[in-house]
Amino acid sequence: MDRDVPPIPGTLVSDEVSAYLKMRVSQILRTRLNTFPGSQPVSFTRDHLTNNLMNRDYLVCEKSDGLRLLLFVLINQDTGEEGTFLINRENEYYMVPGFHFPRSSSNFDSSHNGAILDGELVWSKNPATGVREMRFLIFDCLAMDMESVMNKSLYKRLYHAQHEFHKPFMDLRRNFPDATFPFKIDFKNMTQPFKISKIFKEMKHLTYVSDGLVLTCCDTGIA
Repeated sequence: MDRDVPPIPGTLVSDEVSAYLKMRVSQILRTRLNTFPGSQPVSFTRDHLTNNLMNRDYLVCEKSDGLRLLLFVLINQDTGEEGTFLINRENEYYMVPGFHFPRSSSNFDSSHNGAILDGELVWSKNPATGVREMRFLIFDCLAMDMESVMNKSLYKRLYHAQHEFHKPFMDLRRNFPDATFPFKIDFKNMTQPFKISKIFKEMKHLTYVSDGLVLTCCDTGIA
C-alpha cells in the first residue's frame, strides 16, 4: 500500500538559486555543501536499550507518517524580501511564498532570518471542519538567527524552536485570524520515555497518521 504523503508545496528553485541557498546553509551549519544537513534516524535494536536508552537522557514523540523536510527562512540581502524554503532529503530546495515568521510577538513586522527547523509534512484532518489539510510538525531546530544550534542540547534546541520561532508565528495567527498561509505549522509534543504509555494513548486522537515512536537523545549536539 502506497503512503499517502503530501506533495512538496512551492516551486523547485533554479540550479543557480539552489547553489546559493546550499552555500548559505553550509555556512550557517558548518556542514558539507551538497549533503542534507538534517540528522539521520537509526532504528533501535536490543543493544540500544542497554547501551543507550538506559544510560542517556532521551525524549520521545510519536512518529508521524509524512514527508521529512527542513524549513529554512532567509531574507534576501538585496531586496529585503523574506523567503521560505523547504529542503527534502535529496537536498532539493522548494520556495514557498506566502509565509511570514515574525521574530517577536511584540513586533509582527520583524522577520526571522537564518532559521532552520526540522519537521514532518503530513496530511491532517481539521477537527472542526473535517477537511484534509497540510500540516508541518516541528520536532527540532538546527539554526536560529544565522547561528547553528546543532551543538546545543535537545532541550535548548526545542526552546529555540518553540518559543523563538513557533510562538511568535502562532501569536501572529491569533491576532490576524483572517490571514492565510500555505500550510499549518504545529509543534510536536515530546516527553520522557517513562511516559510512553501516554504517547500511545494520545496517538489515538491524532488528526494525522502515526506509525511508531521516535526517541531523540538530549545530549549536546545532533547525531
